[in-house]
Amino acid sequence: MAETVQSVERAFAILEAFDEDHPSRTAADIAAAAGLARPTTYRMLQTLRRLGYVRHVNGRFEVTPRVLRLGAGYLGRDSMAARAQPALDHLSDSLGEHVAIGVLDGDDVITLAASSSPQSRLLSVAIQPGQRLPADRASLGLVLLAHRTDQPDAAALRIREQGYAITDGALETGLRAIGVPIRDHTGTVVAGLSVAVNAARVSLERLERDFLPELQATADHITTLI
Repeated sequence: MAETVQSVERAFAILEAFDEDHPSRTAADIAAAAGLARPTTYRMLQTLRRLGYVRHVNGRFEVTPRVLRLGAGYLGRDSMAARAQPALDHLSDSLGEHVAIGVLDGDDVITLAASSSPQSRLLSVAIQPGQRLPADRASLGLVLLAHRTDQPDAAALRIREQGYAITDGALETGLRAIGVPIRDHTGTVVAGLSVAVNAARVSLERLERDFLPELQATADHITTLI
């Protein structure tokens, strides 16, 4: 087994205890979420507080904007997200809808970049960079899951063969999305690209007929950029 530094593992377990549903937590809650003893958690929190990554407000801890520095290298000017952003903006303007790029992280998909239009703001779910969603409920997540295994099941095989995945009400009633894979120059699937629409405005037929070709063309273009 490779050597590890336990204190580093614990620090990141504590930082990952904060998410969209838990922007602030008590020390006891953090200890339970991170699977650590309370005294250990408290010592780690004090260290992270001294370093400026968390703060203590009204008996609860919350992360500070300093944590954004941890992702700066991944989302820098030469990253896939930065290179793809102009293509996302163009696609969003063309379709008049919300588009996003995401990658897998375990069983979740994390958004790297997104772009919206005035129409897309009608959606109550507008995926933003850094947002984490269950991969099996997001169209771009299903595309990525389908290509993660060498032994796909029938559903994953169908997604691979047709080249896209559709979700209809999986994340929220009335929200539809279609996702396609983004490949690198070797043909390996490295990310997913999706467009989300209001089901009352866009039918499944139109999603495949009108939106899918532009989505695939954009994914192919992004391949040339990474």
